Amino acid sequence: MATISNVSVYPIKGLRPEEPDAVEVAESGSLRYDRKYALFSEDDEYVNGRRNPEIQRVRSSFDLEEGAVTLWTDADDDRARFVLDDETERVEAWFSDFFDEPVRLEKANTNYTDNAGALSRKMITTTGPSIVSKATLETVASWFPDLIDGAEEMRRRARPNIVVDGVEPFWEDRLYADEDHLVTFEIGDVSMQGLRPLPRCSVPAQSPDSGELLKTFVKEFTRKRKETFPPWGDPTLLGAHDELDAGDYYLAVVTRIPTSEWGKRISVGDSVAIEGEKSLITAL
Repeated sequence: MATISNVSVYPIKGLRPEEPDAVEVAESGSLRYDRKYALFSEDDEYVNGRRNPEIQRVRSSFDLEEGAVTLWTDADDDRARFVLDDETERVEAWFSDFFDEPVRLEKANTNYTDNAGALSRKMITTTGPSIVSKATLETVASWFPDLIDGAEEMRRRARPNIVVDGVEPFWEDRLYADEDHLVTFEIGDVSMQGLRPLPRCSVPAQSPDSGELLKTFVKEFTRKRKETFPPWGDPTLLGAHDELDAGDYYLAVVTRIPTSEWGKRISVGDSVAIEGEKSLITAL
C-alpha cells in the first residue's frame, strides 16, 4: 500500500528542511512554510546550493509556529536565533558575514520554487510540492556506493517535499503524461495533479554537509537512469514538457494542488492512490 513516509518543508530556500508529521496546503497551492524565504546576492541572484555550494555548511533549525530560525555551522557552534519577519536585518548580517559578501533575505507572496516553469508550453505554473518514492531514492543511492548514509543521504541531496513508501522504484514516473494531460492522484483526502518530471541541477551532486561535488554524479546518474527506466513508462516524456536539454537527468515529479484543496493537510502515513489522466481543459 502506498503511503507517505516523509514530508519536508524548506522555510529558507537552500537551507536544511524541517520534517513535520503534517503540514497544511497553503493558499498558494504550496506546502505551508515551504521556500517562503530566499537569500539573494547584490546582483539579485539566488544564494543557494546551485550557485553557492558553501551554503551546505550552514546548519539550521526552524520553529515553524513562531517563524524562527536558529543558525550555526560545524566550524562555529555558537547558535544564533532569529524571528524571520522581525529580525530580517540580523539574519542578513549573519549570512553576509558567513559568505563575506552582502546578502539579503526576502519573503515571497507564494514561495520561491524552481518548479514555476512546469508545463510552460501551456502557460501553466505551479508552486506545488515535489514527490518521489522511497524505493527510487534507495535505487539511486545504490548507484553511488560512496554515499555515507545511502538512501537517507540521497533524500537530503534530492530535497523532495514528499516521499512515498510501499511502491516500486521510479513509481513517480506514473504521475505525468504528455503535455496535453495531467495525472490526478490523492494523498489522504487531498486531490493533486502530477505535471512533469523534475530536471535537476548541480545540487544533488553536492554533499549535503560540505558542498563537496561528486564529479561523476551527473554522468553516472543519467547513464543509470536511462538503463533502468521502467518498462511501463515512456522515456520520451522526460523532456517533453520543457525546453531544457537535461538528457535523462530527472528525479522526482512536480505537482499542482488545485484551489479546492487549499487548507487541507498532508500527513505522514496518508495513503496515496493514482486516479488517472485528465486533459488540461477538464483538469484545470
